Amino acid sequence: LLTAERAQLAGEVSTLTNAANAVYYVAGTEKELIERGIIVKRGGFFGARATLVPARTLNPADFTAMDRMADSVIVFPNAEKAYRIVSLQDTRYLEVAPDRTNRLRTGLKIASPEQFWANSRFLILVQD
Repeated sequence: LLTAERAQLAGEVSTLTNAANAVYYVAGTEKELIERGIIVKRGGFFGARATLVPARTLNPADFTAMDRMADSVIVFPNAEKAYRIVSLQDTRYLEVAPDRTNRLRTGLKIASPEQFWANSRFLILVQD
């Protein structure tokens, strides 16, 4: 009886840990991410100089799932293009910071996952 309860609790802890560590990322062009409802343009004057921001409601099914504590590298789909983060992650917690124009060129490696994912479970990368 005690062994069965211990196994059940271990299973519940594992399930909760997996849920707590689940994070999501997506990379694509501005046009395709807008069409999929992942990002929207906000501000500006009639769309001019508008800022890209995450949509208010994000669906995990539109993203690639990963474990924030086990997965620290994201390879960009097109290695020849630069990407910029439009979600709320703090780039100070990446191993290599974005360039002066806030672009990442070689993929990204997360140095401090707790801090990097603290602001949002959804990472959105827009291809330039």
